[in-house]
Amino acid sequence: MLDIDSLSKAVYNRIKKDEQGLSIRDAYGGIVGIIKAEQLSRPGLPGRPLLAFRDGVLANVSRGHRQPLYQWYVYDERVQGYARINALLKLLAEAYEAEPRIQPDAGGVVSSIEISLGASTEDGILNLLVRSATVILNTT
Repeated sequence: MLDIDSLSKAVYNRIKKDEQGLSIRDAYGGIVGIIKAEQLSRPGLPGRPLLAFRDGVLANVSRGHRQPLYQWYVYDERVQGYARINALLKLLAEAYEAEPRIQPDAGGVVSSIEISLGASTEDGILNLLVRSATVILNTT
């Protein structure tokens, strides 16, 4: 049985702590902020570019089969355009593709990972450019 909290931790840590996310953490002189999406409403956001992770949901794919989905949002200053955002999304995809199996603490196995990129847009509240990536886990 899938434990969504354990999977969320493993998916987040792939970028925040694991070796596969090192290229993101080191990008642009190590200034890339990596936070949980809930922190976006708090003052004192880390520098930009900024990655924000939203914990997963279980989407009903078919009767009796639910698929975990996670969201990463990549933000940057308007003056930067989308170049750094797109470069970080490429690194994000590579971090998951480098080791497509995720073994959560609570058991279960992720057999493959797919990344789906969202459209380029603007966040009017934060006054930043943003683009999302959906991390889709295929479980066995």
